[in-house]
Amino acid sequence: MMNNWNVDTVIALELISKKFKNQKIRQFGVEKLDECEDKELILYLLQVVQGLRYEESEKSPLTQFLIRRSLQNPILGVYFYWYVGTERNDKKFSIFAKVHLEFARQCLESEKGKVLLTQLQRQEKLIQELGEIAEKLKSNSKLSRPKKITFLKEMLQFQYKDLLEFQPLLLPLDPHVSVIGIKPENVYIFKSNLYPMKIVFREFDSHSFKFKENYKGNDKENEKENDKENEYGIIYKMGDDIRQDNLVMQLIILMEQLLKKENLDLKLTPYHVLPTSSEIGIVQFVKAKSLASILGEFDSLSNFFIKFHPDNNNDFGFEKDVMSNYIKSCAGYCIITYILGVGDRHLDNLMLTQDGKLIHIDFGYILGHDPKPFPPPMKLCKEMVDVMGGLKSEYYQEFKRLSAETFIALRRHSHLIVNLLMLMIDANIPDIDRSQTSIVKVHEKFSLHLNDEKAKKYISAVIDESVNALFPQVVETIHKWAQYWRS
Repeated sequence: MMNNWNVDTVIALELISKKFKNQKIRQFGVEKLDECEDKELILYLLQVVQGLRYEESEKSPLTQFLIRRSLQNPILGVYFYWYVGTERNDKKFSIFAKVHLEFARQCLESEKGKVLLTQLQRQEKLIQELGEIAEKLKSNSKLSRPKKITFLKEMLQFQYKDLLEFQPLLLPLDPHVSVIGIKPENVYIFKSNLYPMKIVFREFDSHSFKFKENYKGNDKENEKENDKENEYGIIYKMGDDIRQDNLVMQLIILMEQLLKKENLDLKLTPYHVLPTSSEIGIVQFVKAKSLASILGEFDSLSNFFIKFHPDNNNDFGFEKDVMSNYIKSCAGYCIITYILGVGDRHLDNLMLTQDGKLIHIDFGYILGHDPKPFPPPMKLCKEMVDVMGGLKSEYYQEFKRLSAETFIALRRHSHLIVNLLMLMIDANIPDIDRSQTSIVKVHEKFSLHLNDEKAKKYISAVIDESVNALFPQVVETIHKWAQYWRS
C-alpha cells in the first residue's frame, strides 16, 4: 500500500514525528523528504533535526539522509551542525551527541567534508572566544555600561586581536555570509541585566564570495577576488535561551516564502536567530527603532517618516513607497503573530525601519501565552492606525484587505504549520506544552470550519476588535512607566 501512497512534504514531515515508530514508515517519510530541493529543506531543517529524537541510532535512515545532504551543501551543513550541537547536552536524548560525532567522522572521509569541518571548527572557536569575552564583562559587573563598552573594545584590540582579521569564515548565524573580522570601533553593549553585546563583522559581499571545495584558508586568489566589503551586525546573548525565538523566526521565514509564492510580498523583515546552547545564542542586528522611542522623539510615526522620506505631493507628507511598506508589513505581521499567538506585545518590541517596515522582536510568549491580562487578539494600537489616516481612510481599508488575503493564503498551509509545531513537542520550547493544547489553539486560529468568504469577515472583525480595545492602552501606559523607572 505504501508503494502506491501519494505523499507530499507535509505528510512526510508527519511520518518522522513522535507519532510514528515503525521504521519502515519513518524511512518512507525520509525518502519523500529527500525529494526536496536544498532551499526547501532548509526551511524545515529545524524540525527535521528534532525528528532525530525518535530514531534508534545514529545509523538510521533519517540521520544518514541529513548527513549526506549536509555534506553536499555547506549552507545546510552549517545549520545542521549547530541545530544538532545545541541539543547534544540533552541527557534525555543522547542521540544528538552521537549524531554530532557521526557527522564529524563522515566529514573526514572526503576533501569537501574536511573543508566544511574546518569551517565548523573555526566557527566553534569564534563562539567560544565571544563567550570568554562575555564572561569577562560579566565578572566586571560593577563597571558602568560606558566603561564596559570601553573594556570590550580594549579586549578586542589587545587580548583578542585574532578576531580583528581572519581568513573568510562562513557565519554560523547566516552561512550565506562570509566574515573576515570584527570592527572593534562599532561594538556596543545594550541596556539589559544580561549585557548583550553588539558585534559588527566585516564581510565579503555574499555574491562575490563562493564556498570553494579547494579553498584551504590561505588562497590568495580567493582573497583578491573578494575585495568588496560590507558589515554584518550580530547580538551575542549569554544567559538567555533563545530557542523559542529561533522557532518563531523560522516559521516567519517559512510563511514569508509561502506568501510570496502566492504573489503576496508583504515587506517582512525576518532576521536570523541561532541558539548555540540552551543559554547562549546570536541574533542578527537589524537597523530599526522601537515604536516607543520613535513616539518619544517624534510624537507620531508620521513625523518619523516625514523626517527621512518627505514628499509634499502626498496628503500624509511622506513617500508613497514608505506607506506601502508600512501597510503591507503591518498586515503580514498582524496575521502571523495572531496565528502563532504571540504575546507580550508592547511598544518596545515593535520596531520600525526608516522606509516603513514594521518588525516584531522578542518572542518570550507564544501560542496564546501572555503575561498581560485581557490581551487583544492583534497588536494594533491607536498610533499604528493613525499613520494610515485613521479607521475610515483608504489606507486602513487597504490594510484590512491585505490582512484578509494573508489569512486566506496561510490557511491553505495550516497542515504544514501545525505539523512543524508538532515536531517541536520535545524540543524544550517553553510555550509548547506536552499536552499539545497550545498547538491545538494554533489549529483553531485558522478557523478551517469557515469558507474563504466567511473567514475574511471573521478576520476583519478580529482586527476591528483589536483596534477598538481600550484596556490594552491602559496596560501600555503602565508598561511605559515601568520601563521609565527601570531605565
